[in-house]
Amino acid sequence: MVRYAMTAFPRRQRFLDMVSRGICGKHAPSLTEVTAAWESIAFTNYVPISVGFGSRKRPSPKGWKQADDEWQLVLAELKPRNIIVLGLGMWGYMPATQVLASKNIQGYRLPDDSIAMCRATWHPAGGLSWSTLAAEIAAAEQPRES
Repeated sequence: MVRYAMTAFPRRQRFLDMVSRGICGKHAPSLTEVTAAWESIAFTNYVPISVGFGSRKRPSPKGWKQADDEWQLVLAELKPRNIIVLGLGMWGYMPATQVLASKNIQGYRLPDDSIAMCRATWHPAGGLSWSTLAAEIAAAEQPRES
């Protein structure tokens, strides 16, 4: 999916175009900017299996369980500093965190004892705009207080 987003921009595919704009922090990034932005981040779907075609499809209980079972492995492999969770509804299905800053800003302790801070926001299907995503990313990248 990410390679697909990097081959042309805009693609007229709402989700990929919105995320590309958000990670670039501008409405009309060049293809070079889109490619560089995607290459600077990790992207994963929390639920690692297809939920079907079309918008607003929900994972099955089996999908949520698989996601929960694999989440710590994903965190250990990627070692993220920041995670933007696209979907306030999905946020409620994710495993319990170890650090609480607010309802929608929480963190997971990684195996090396660092913290991956999560910021939960709307899903694009629920109204998230590229500019709001860009603001969430900018806020996540601010230096943390010790």
